[in-house]
Amino acid sequence: MTEGAGNMRLRSKKGISLVELIAVMAISVIVVGAAMAALFGGARDAAEGAEDCGNHGDAYLLETWLRKDLPTAEGISVNTSKMEGPNIVNIYFASDNSVAVEQGGKQIMRINGVQSIGVQTKAAGANEESCYTITAKINTRTFTLKGGVVMNNVPAMAAHINTVLTYTPAAPVYVNITKS
Repeated sequence: MTEGAGNMRLRSKKGISLVELIAVMAISVIVVGAAMAALFGGARDAAEGAEDCGNHGDAYLLETWLRKDLPTAEGISVNTSKMEGPNIVNIYFASDNSVAVEQGGKQIMRINGVQSIGVQTKAAGANEESCYTITAKINTRTFTLKGGVVMNNVPAMAAHINTVLTYTPAAPVYVNITKS
C-alpha cells in the first residue's frame, strides 16, 4: 500500500500529459471560434442596421418636408426646367446625385441616399391628392417610404401627374410646387 501511494505522489508531481494538453487546446479552439463567429455576425448585423437607419433617415427627411408643404400648396407640376419665383419650390436630383430642394432660388436642403422619388396626383373630391414614393438606397439595401396628402388649395386637375424622378444628369426633371 505504501508503495502505491508513493507512485501516486510521484505521478501527480509530473504535471499534465500531452494528451490532456491537446484536449484542452481543442476545446479552447472551439470556444474561441464560436465567440469569433458571434462577434463577426454581430458586426455585420450592426453595419446592416446602420445602412437601414441611414436609408430611413434620408427618406423620412424628404417625406417630412413633403407632408409639411404639400397640404397648403397651390399647384404642382413636373417640368424639364426649374420654375422661378419666391413661392416656387423645385425638387430635383442635383449633379452630385443628391436630392435638392430649393425655394425662391435658395437651397432649403440637400439629401443624399435617395434613389428615386415617385409623384402621382389624383382627384380627391374637389381637390387634388398627391401620393409619393421615396426610395433610398445605400449599397444593396433599399428602403421605400410611401404616403400621400390632400392638397387643400389645388382644385382637381384635368391632367394628373404620374412620374418618377431618378438621377439623370443629361435630362433632369423638376417637381415644381407653388406655395401660397
